[in-house]
Amino acid sequence: MQTVEAVCVQLSVARDELAIWIERQWVRPKAQEGEHYFDAADVARARLIRELAYELSIDENAMPVILSLLDQLYAMRGLVKELADAVEDLPEPARSTLLDRVRAAMAEE
Repeated sequence: MQTVEAVCVQLSVARDELAIWIERQWVRPKAQEGEHYFDAADVARARLIRELAYELSIDENAMPVILSLLDQLYAMRGLVKELADAVEDLPEPARSTLLDRVRAAMAEE
């Protein structure tokens, strides 16, 4: 877990800026005894926010939309992985049939 100060130094972000991101719930570090602590996922999200804001010039009105879409994309990736694992567990005739149907559906697009 990293402190606010450590994350600010690591990402070259002002403490006030990071506080705004937390206040807007763009990043949600753990709060403990009045301080915020960032795990690796929190730091990665803060880094993404920094890149979106500073390098891509995404404004504060668009940021929640983009973050929401990215959250949905990551959730979908997790679901696809679970489905792929479930397909691997199917007996061979069912697995082949399912994969053939998926390939046919993808070819139609």
